[in-house]
Amino acid sequence: MNSVKRNGIEYRITELGVRSDFNARYQQKNGNFDEKQYNREPERHQVDLCRDWLDKFASPRKTVNNRHSSYGLKHRVEAHCHEYISNGAFIQAVYEMGEEHIVFSSDWRSSNANFKLNYDKQAMGER
Repeated sequence: MNSVKRNGIEYRITELGVRSDFNARYQQKNGNFDEKQYNREPERHQVDLCRDWLDKFASPRKTVNNRHSSYGLKHRVEAHCHEYISNGAFIQAVYEMGEEHIVFSSDWRSSNANFKLNYDKQAMGER
Protein backbone atom coordinates (compact mmCIF):
# COMPACT_ATOMS: atom_id res chain seq x y z
CA MET A 1 0.00 0.00 0.00
CA ASN A 2 1.44 3.39 -0.98
CA SER A 3 1.86 6.14 1.55
CA VAL A 4 2.72 9.82 1.43
CA LYS A 5 4.15 11.85 4.29
CA ARG A 6 3.14 15.48 4.75
CA ASN A 7 3.90 17.69 7.77
CA GLY A 8 5.03 14.67 9.77
CA ILE A 9 1.79 12.76 9.14
CA GLU A 10 1.77 9.55 7.12
CA TYR A 11 -1.22 9.06 4.82
CA ARG A 12 -1.92 5.66 3.29
CA ILE A 13 -3.82 5.43 0.02
CA THR A 14 -6.69 2.98 0.43
CA GLU A 15 -9.75 2.13 -1.62
CA LEU A 16 -11.76 4.71 0.35
CA GLY A 17 -9.22 7.49 -0.11
CA VAL A 18 -6.40 8.60 2.17
CA ARG A 19 -6.10 7.42 5.72
CA SER A 20 -3.99 8.76 8.55
CA ASP A 21 -3.84 7.31 12.03
CA PHE A 22 -5.83 10.35 13.22
CA ASN A 23 -8.53 9.53 10.68
CA ALA A 24 -8.64 5.87 11.73
CA ARG A 25 -8.94 6.73 15.43
CA TYR A 26 -11.74 9.19 14.67
CA GLN A 27 -13.64 6.56 12.66
CA GLN A 28 -13.16 3.94 15.39
CA LYS A 29 -14.40 6.34 18.06
CA ASN A 30 -17.57 7.04 16.06
CA GLY A 31 -18.25 3.36 15.43
CA ASN A 32 -18.09 3.44 11.64
CA PHE A 33 -14.68 1.90 11.11
CA ASP A 34 -14.26 -1.18 8.94
CA GLU A 35 -10.63 -2.31 9.16
CA LYS A 36 -10.87 -4.45 6.00
CA GLN A 37 -12.25 -1.59 3.95
CA TYR A 38 -9.66 0.85 5.29
CA ASN A 39 -6.80 -1.48 4.42
CA ARG A 40 -7.90 -2.49 0.93
CA GLU A 41 -5.81 -1.11 -1.91
CA PRO A 42 -7.49 0.55 -4.90
CA GLU A 43 -8.22 -1.82 -7.78
CA ARG A 44 -5.62 -1.65 -10.55
CA HIS A 45 -8.24 -1.51 -13.31
CA GLN A 46 -9.85 1.56 -11.74
CA VAL A 47 -6.46 3.24 -11.26
CA ASP A 48 -5.67 2.64 -14.95
CA LEU A 49 -8.97 4.24 -16.00
CA CYS A 50 -8.11 7.26 -13.85
CA ARG A 51 -4.61 7.43 -15.34
CA ASP A 52 -6.10 7.47 -18.85
CA TRP A 53 -8.50 10.26 -17.84
CA LEU A 54 -5.71 12.27 -16.23
CA ASP A 55 -3.49 11.86 -19.31
CA LYS A 56 -6.29 13.28 -21.48
CA PHE A 57 -7.77 15.97 -19.26
CA ALA A 58 -5.30 17.10 -16.57
CA SER A 59 -2.08 19.08 -16.49
CA PRO A 60 0.26 20.11 -13.63
CA ARG A 61 0.08 23.51 -11.98
CA LYS A 62 2.08 25.17 -9.21
CA THR A 63 -0.77 25.86 -6.79
CA VAL A 64 -3.48 23.72 -5.24
CA ASN A 65 -6.74 23.49 -7.16
CA ASN A 66 -9.32 23.60 -4.35
CA ARG A 67 -12.20 23.69 -6.78
CA HIS A 68 -12.33 19.90 -7.19
CA SER A 69 -11.55 17.19 -4.63
CA SER A 70 -10.67 13.57 -5.33
CA TYR A 71 -14.25 12.56 -4.58
CA GLY A 72 -15.73 14.92 -7.18
CA LEU A 73 -13.07 14.04 -9.73
CA LYS A 74 -13.70 10.31 -9.40
CA HIS A 75 -17.28 11.05 -10.50
CA ARG A 76 -15.96 12.77 -13.64
CA VAL A 77 -13.99 9.62 -14.48
CA GLU A 78 -17.09 7.48 -13.85
CA ALA A 79 -19.09 9.65 -16.27
CA HIS A 80 -16.33 9.34 -18.85
CA CYS A 81 -15.80 5.57 -18.66
CA HIS A 82 -19.24 4.43 -17.37
CA GLU A 83 -17.69 2.34 -14.58
CA TYR A 84 -17.48 2.65 -10.81
CA ILE A 85 -14.28 4.32 -9.58
CA SER A 86 -13.21 4.44 -5.94
CA ASN A 87 -11.94 7.63 -4.32
CA GLY A 88 -8.65 5.89 -3.59
CA ALA A 89 -8.21 4.82 -7.22
CA PHE A 90 -8.21 8.46 -8.30
CA ILE A 91 -5.72 9.44 -5.57
CA GLN A 92 -3.50 6.47 -6.48
CA ALA A 93 -3.51 7.53 -10.15
CA VAL A 94 -2.34 11.03 -9.21
CA TYR A 95 0.27 9.50 -6.86
CA GLU A 96 1.65 7.61 -9.85
CA MET A 97 1.90 10.90 -11.79
CA GLY A 98 4.06 12.25 -8.97
CA GLU A 99 3.20 12.50 -5.31
CA GLU A 100 4.09 16.20 -5.29
CA HIS A 101 0.71 16.84 -6.96
CA ILE A 102 -1.24 15.57 -3.92
CA VAL A 103 -2.39 17.93 -1.15
CA PHE A 104 -4.38 16.53 1.74
CA SER A 105 -7.37 18.14 3.36
CA SER A 106 -6.67 20.19 6.47
CA ASP A 107 -9.65 18.34 7.96
CA TRP A 108 -7.99 15.18 9.31
CA ARG A 109 -11.37 13.41 9.29
CA SER A 110 -11.54 13.63 5.50
CA SER A 111 -10.43 10.83 3.20
CA ASN A 112 -10.38 13.20 0.20
CA ALA A 113 -7.44 15.00 -1.38
CA ASN A 114 -6.90 18.00 -3.62
CA PHE A 115 -4.28 18.28 -6.30
CA LYS A 116 -1.91 20.67 -8.02
CA LEU A 117 -3.62 20.01 -11.34
CA ASN A 118 -5.68 21.89 -13.92
CA TYR A 119 -8.56 20.09 -15.62
CA ASP A 120 -9.99 20.47 -19.11
CA LYS A 121 -13.21 22.50 -18.79
CA GLN A 122 -15.10 20.27 -21.20
CA ALA A 123 -14.22 17.17 -19.17
CA MET A 124 -15.47 18.94 -16.05
CA GLY A 125 -18.79 19.83 -17.69
CA GLU A 126 -17.94 23.53 -17.70
CA ARG A 127 -18.10 26.07 -20.50
